[in-house]
Amino acid sequence: MPMKLSPKTVRIIIALAVMALAGLVVLQGLLLLTALESKEQTFRRNVLAALNGAAQGLETSEAMHYSVCAALSDDDSLAQQRWTSEFSPPDSLCRDSVIFVAATADTVPPVRITGDSLYYVVHRPQRVLIQVYNPDHSEKRITIDTFKTAGQYSISLDSLPPSPGGYAYSYRLDGRSVVQQIETFGNRPGPLAGFMGNDGKTVLVQRVLSLLMDAERRPIEKRLDRTALDSAVTANLKYHGIELEHAIGIVTGNLDSLALAEPADAADELRMSEFRTRLFPQDVFSIPSNLVIHFPGQTFYLWRQMTPLLAATVILMGIIIVCFVMTVRIMTSQRRFAGRLVDFINNMTHEFKTPLSTVALASEAISRPDVTAEPEKIARFNRMIADENQRMRHQVDKILQMAVLEEGDYELALEEVDLHDIIRRAVDSFTLAVESRGGRIACDLKADRPVVTADRIHAANIIHNLLDNANKYSPDPPDIAVSTRDADGGVMVVIKDHGIGIGEADREQVFDKYYRVPNGDVHEVKGFGLGLYYVKTMAEAHGGYVKVSSELNKGSTFVIYIPI
Repeated sequence: MPMKLSPKTVRIIIALAVMALAGLVVLQGLLLLTALESKEQTFRRNVLAALNGAAQGLETSEAMHYSVCAALSDDDSLAQQRWTSEFSPPDSLCRDSVIFVAATADTVPPVRITGDSLYYVVHRPQRVLIQVYNPDHSEKRITIDTFKTAGQYSISLDSLPPSPGGYAYSYRLDGRSVVQQIETFGNRPGPLAGFMGNDGKTVLVQRVLSLLMDAERRPIEKRLDRTALDSAVTANLKYHGIELEHAIGIVTGNLDSLALAEPADAADELRMSEFRTRLFPQDVFSIPSNLVIHFPGQTFYLWRQMTPLLAATVILMGIIIVCFVMTVRIMTSQRRFAGRLVDFINNMTHEFKTPLSTVALASEAISRPDVTAEPEKIARFNRMIADENQRMRHQVDKILQMAVLEEGDYELALEEVDLHDIIRRAVDSFTLAVESRGGRIACDLKADRPVVTADRIHAANIIHNLLDNANKYSPDPPDIAVSTRDADGGVMVVIKDHGIGIGEADREQVFDKYYRVPNGDVHEVKGFGLGLYYVKTMAEAHGGYVKVSSELNKGSTFVIYIPI
């Protein structure tokens, strides 16, 4: 495999990776929508189950209510049946929670009548209320109404006069109302429900059916208690795991006429709701009515149920996308870096090839007999060899220095240095080279506090590199200006030239290692692309920074900040 991928190959790889990532995102989105649809179906099933449960509970409660009221009714038809004794409890008993105690072998009634005495047991300290009355209520008295501690008690029945219909006892124990009947003609007394004959049961059923048919003819909004309706719906929703704010209503007939809406402002939503179930489905004569429900926050509720899955998906997809973007950027950066490295090797080869060729020619000349006879020529060739050797040493030192900087394995010898003194020395060393090209270097050093804590050698190299670039990249004649000014907590050094400038596309990369602004032949201006990288690295090592402003063919301005 080649070390360097072609641009076309890189673009194909990136395109395939982008398509794969896009496909993964779309697939994950479809999975989320499928999961949301599943949540919606589960929610719909639970709501309908809750509505059915509420409707069944309301129908059952109504039937039980009318059964109790029919059993305790003073209807004449019941009085004509074969009861062991007949009685008519007060209306208050129909409103109470009444328990009829059957005289079965495995049932022990809370009150026992033996002979002429009534026995009852109090399981805990409480108020005990016992009343006795005959069917027409002509005889009615409170036998006991007092507070009793736990224990067994009895009362005498001798004081009751004979009554054709017998008597009934109403008593309350443990929060329950219990009715028990007793005859006064010598028959053995017993619980009321235990002595009702088959004919009485038939009449009771008929009475219950009559009450239910009467209820069917009532308007649905009067037939149901709103509080009971809301409680039944809320309880069934909670049983099915739904605790969500809702609106309920009753829709009657086929025209979706709204008989009840709670709250009233949700009427339109209730008419359009898909959640509905039949109320009192066993009714024969009533107009069909549906219990409907609407959830204003249904969408948010379903998405909230998806929060764990959605959060995990977003986090994982975010990580994948970030890693993908970083991989592409690193790949692109490494590819650019590889190209710069090739240019660096070419430039370095060129920089070393010239002095090596000069040394080879000088050495060959010294060995010629006509040169050895002239000491002056030997001395000149020796100076050439020494200069080129020094030049190669300087280039090698620069490369080694950059290697040390890249590893971060360097220490700054910090001391108080005068930046004005360093700048003057650097300007003096470049004045001859600039003036030889007909140019000039102007200094305007106005900083009142030029003394900073810095490494003297590195500070001098920073100024030297920037002046060297200003000279190399300026056409004849060079025009360079160096100035200083005080800055907040440090000194600002500005080096401005009127050279070829830097294009906008290259300004962000000029401080990268090995980067050189493309300008035709890379060997036109000698260098390795390490100078500005060194300047940036050393400025930041001193706690400062360097920035550049430039326009193509209008020169460049470099600003270096060094803190005090």
